[in-house]
Amino acid sequence: MYTTAAFFADKLVTLSAFDPRNVYMLAQAFYMGKHYRRALALLQFADLVEQDDQASCCRYLAAKCLAEVGNHEECLTMLGEEAGSSSQSADSMGSSINLHSAMCLLRGKAHSAMDNQAQAVTWLKAALKADPFCYEALQMLMDNHMLTQSDEEELLQQLPFRADDTWLRLLYTAKRKKYGQMTTLEGTLDRLEEGANGVSHMDDDHEGNDAADNVIHARRSHNGAQVSTSAADHAATGEAAQDEHMRAEDNGNIARGCGLSGCIDVAVCRVEWLYYMGAYQECYDLSCTVIERDPYALEVMPLHLAAAVELRKKNELFLRSHRLTEEYPEHAVAWFGVGCYYLAADNYDGARRYFGKATAMDPCFAPGWLGFGHAFAAQDESDQAMAAYRTAARRFPGLHQPLIGMGMEYARMNNLLLSEQMLHAAHTISPSDPLVLHELGVMAFKLGDNNAAEGWFGRALTMQSSALSPDTEATVSCLGHVYRKQRRWKQAVAMFEKALGLAPWQANTYAALGFIYHLQGKLALAISNYHKALGLRADDSFAADLLGVALREECEQLESDFHSDLIL
Repeated sequence: MYTTAAFFADKLVTLSAFDPRNVYMLAQAFYMGKHYRRALALLQFADLVEQDDQASCCRYLAAKCLAEVGNHEECLTMLGEEAGSSSQSADSMGSSINLHSAMCLLRGKAHSAMDNQAQAVTWLKAALKADPFCYEALQMLMDNHMLTQSDEEELLQQLPFRADDTWLRLLYTAKRKKYGQMTTLEGTLDRLEEGANGVSHMDDDHEGNDAADNVIHARRSHNGAQVSTSAADHAATGEAAQDEHMRAEDNGNIARGCGLSGCIDVAVCRVEWLYYMGAYQECYDLSCTVIERDPYALEVMPLHLAAAVELRKKNELFLRSHRLTEEYPEHAVAWFGVGCYYLAADNYDGARRYFGKATAMDPCFAPGWLGFGHAFAAQDESDQAMAAYRTAARRFPGLHQPLIGMGMEYARMNNLLLSEQMLHAAHTISPSDPLVLHELGVMAFKLGDNNAAEGWFGRALTMQSSALSPDTEATVSCLGHVYRKQRRWKQAVAMFEKALGLAPWQANTYAALGFIYHLQGKLALAISNYHKALGLRADDSFAADLLGVALREECEQLESDFHSDLIL
């Protein structure tokens, strides 16, 4: 009822002869009613935006009004260079927020809107250091990928958490980039989800939660998670014991749960973790559970849509994107969903159109830029793909996927030097991403450095889950080719057989396995695998040519053996 509030606040301002508190209250009512210019004019008319501590909250409100109408330079001028003491948590107008942190956050937003990313990062980090509860600053840093993996870790270590803020520190840690937490994130999520007595508190009235819990624990058991805690470690008796355990935990002596199993943010962190592990089915199942519980949880939508694309669930993508465009036509994620549907349907023109619309609506929407580049790359339009990836790399300096895309496009154009530079830059940002390691292995293989390629592919497999999936088949197959180049026939055959176990529909793998047997002189096995390759893909020229060679060689060998028998 902001109009009603403004009506009565206006009367108070008149009766009190423009008392600053009443003017501030009226300006707040105008601001909440989206009358930004009117609120700014009122504050300026009452001379409440001077550069002094007494009017700091009025100056902050005036700067917010300027930011809302797009005058970001004037907003920064209004805020000035300093915002007062970092310990300031209240002011003359009765605000209960940390005003220094709020002003730093607003500066960061203004610089980000002006594409001044370096200054935006500086002020957003200052906002968090002034007040660790300023989640909006952390969200901007994480969602816009402004920091690298190491920068995020360093920032969290510098935040002044209180002794009883363990849950917040763990949640912030879980929201960090996932590749740097391969061995610790599972334990962090367990700590967040388990209660003080070591028991997870899922909502019993929601059947989907139990199913998702079973999926998660099945995945943990399947992957052999290294971090686990026993129920006894989480046991606590009484409030005094809980407080004592929390103090001990901060010293690294004991672990206890936070009871956030039903929290959407924790569930989204686990969904993202499952996606990065390549567990797309489990990721999709858990994201469905989250959406069923909260159909308007937009923070999980990009991951849900991406997992659906990986699983080729075109019906789900069509229905979900249709619903999103009806309910959130002003959000980029809605049109991103439409683009995902067209991408899964191999309609790349449509995918490009809607990914482009998503990026036009929100230039800071990273998934839209990546999808835009992927849609161009799928049609071998390298120039447009490179343009999309470059824009994403510029806007999101902490995101390594655009650099991978640029490296792959340079490799497609046979510009191996620039490709290697891009891939090493991606590796610097995220040194534990299996895709980066895989592409570096491919680059080393193309450059003829088989020992380096073996190392990269081996590290890529190590970084992936212990239970290999079809997504790891490419790395396993590439490692087989490295062994072939090194003439290590036994290891090469083992790798290709393992790759066939992961993806038995790959004609290239049968052709490569046949080639290994061919090089060893095992013509019968070579011919058999060439036939299998051609049975899966009849236009495989490599397998067809080598099959003809192998058949001729076998005929010559049989003819030679026949003549030898006649002589004898």
